[in-house]
Amino acid sequence: MNVQEYISSGILEQYVLNGLSKQERLEVKQNAARYPEIRAELDALEDALMQYAQANAIPLRAGQSESILGKIDALQSDLTTSSLTSKKEKTTYSILPILMGVALAILGGFAVYLNQQNQKTQAALEQTQQALAQQQATCDSLSSRITFLEEKLAVLTNPDNATTIMRQENSPVYAAIHRNAADEIAYLDVSQLPPPPAGKQYQLWFIDTSAPESMGVFDLADAFIEVDYVAAATIFAISLEDEGGSAVPTDIRYLGEV
Repeated sequence: MNVQEYISSGILEQYVLNGLSKQERLEVKQNAARYPEIRAELDALEDALMQYAQANAIPLRAGQSESILGKIDALQSDLTTSSLTSKKEKTTYSILPILMGVALAILGGFAVYLNQQNQKTQAALEQTQQALAQQQATCDSLSSRITFLEEKLAVLTNPDNATTIMRQENSPVYAAIHRNAADEIAYLDVSQLPPPPAGKQYQLWFIDTSAPESMGVFDLADAFIEVDYVAAATIFAISLEDEGGSAVPTDIRYLGEV
C-alpha cells in the first residue's frame, strides 16, 4: 500500500467530516491501526478541526464539555483497538461533524451580528457627523458675526472718524458713512435700510464740485461695508436703481452732506 498516496487521496478528510460509507469508515480505521503515518495524519486532521471549533464555539453549559470530551476519548480508543475485524463494529457517531455544524452556525450568527452592529455604528456615525456639521456652521456664523461687530465697534468708537448721515426726508430711516482721513479708509453702514424691491438694487454716490460719481452697487447681506475713501466728497447719496446699477442716479433716496 502506498501510504502517501492514500493520505493525499482525501479519504481521511472525508472520514473526519463523516462523509464515508460504513465500509469505507471501517477501512480507514483498519489502515489507521496498521500504518502509523495514517494514524498521525488522521489525528492531526481531527485536532485541527477540534481547535477550529473550540476557537469559534460559544461557552458550553456546565458538564457539557466533559460529555463531549468523553465522546472524543471513546472515538480515539476505538481507533487504537487492534482486533477491529474480530469484533462486531459498534455504531459510533463522531462528535467532530457536530462540532463543525456548531462552528458554522456560530460563524453565521456572528456574521449577522457584526453586520447589524456595523449598520448601527454607521448610522450613529452619520448622525454624529451631521450634528457636528450643524454645530460647525453655527460656530462659523457666530464667529463671523462677532468679527463684524468688533470691526463695527472699532469704527464707531474711533474718535478720528468723521461720520456722514444720509437720511430720507421725513423718515427716521438712514444710512451712514464713516471716514478716517489719517488711514484713508471708509465704511458704509446700511443696517437701517429696508430691503429693496424685487429687481432693484441700492447704489452709492459721492458728489464733489462736478456731477455725481458712482461708488458701486451693494447688497444688504453685509450691513457694514468697506468702500473707497474719497477725500474730495462734499455729499454722499444712495439711490435705488435697477439691478446692476446706473450710470447716473435716477432715484435718490438717502442724502447727506459731509
